[in-house]
Amino acid sequence: MVKVKEFIARVGIKSLDELAEKLELSPATVYSWSQGKRAPTYDVCVKLRRLGMTSYELFGEVFPTDEEFYKNRVMRSVDRFLTDIGIYTKEKV
Repeated sequence: MVKVKEFIARVGIKSLDELAEKLELSPATVYSWSQGKRAPTYDVCVKLRRLGMTSYELFGEVFPTDEEFYKNRVMRSVDRFLTDIGIYTKEKV
C-alpha cells in the first residue's frame, strides 16, 4: 500500500486532492492508493519519486540505490509477465 498520507504530511502538501492536482489525476485515484485498492502506474511512480516520495512510502521497501529499486521493479514485472503467459512458474518441479 502506498503511504500517501505520510508522504503529503512530510513534504507539506495539504491534502490528497492537492496531490492529485499536482499529478494531474483524479482525487479518486489517489484515494484508492491510500486505501490499498490500487497501485500507481510506472509513469506516476516516476512523478511521485520526483516530488520526493521515498521507496518505502511508495512500495513499503527500502532500496539503497535507485538502480537497485528499478532493477527489483523490472525483475518482478518480468516474472509476472512470464508467469502470466505460462513460461515461468515459481513452483519447484
